[in-house]
Amino acid sequence: MSTGVLNEFTRRGFNTTEEELAAVISSTLDHYAAPGSAMLTERENNFLDVGGLPSADGDVNVVATVVTSSTRIISESYTADRVAELLDVDISRVRHRAAAGSLYQISLGRRRYFPRWQFQAGAVLPGLSAVLAAAPDPVHPLSLSAFMTAPNPDLENMSPANWLVTGGSVERVAFEIRGLAAW
Repeated sequence: MSTGVLNEFTRRGFNTTEEELAAVISSTLDHYAAPGSAMLTERENNFLDVGGLPSADGDVNVVATVVTSSTRIISESYTADRVAELLDVDISRVRHRAAAGSLYQISLGRRRYFPRWQFQAGAVLPGLSAVLAAAPDPVHPLSLSAFMTAPNPDLENMSPANWLVTGGSVERVAFEIRGLAAW
């Protein structure tokens, strides 16, 4: 990979390695730019349309946006070691919780990343395992991260993560996240 590409990401505040960036690009191209396939599924294009964005089939800018957004999530995520420190548990417990669905992880090759939105004040968001269980399978990391961090009018304009932290209904967030499957 060109050091210029990595330098550009670093200059713009991404705390990422060449290996991580290459993994994000590879994963994105595998998903969105496989030879002979549409850039996005019909469901993904419908999601863009509802959000007021243009259709993205054949648009290299979509790939660039996904790479940039994915790299930001990865660069801002915790490693398994950091999650173990944060929760004051052994790293094997972190892996077990991720496998059981009570922590959300993004896998890139052999590395695991844990988006920060699922942690608050040294603990896991209340009700996170129920919310993750209600999420469509599979769910793209960008979709889940956007869902959990964006204000939601059905949750009094709070993000689902903030809603859960303030004691809001886990069932309500679980109901809302099921809506991701419609897109």
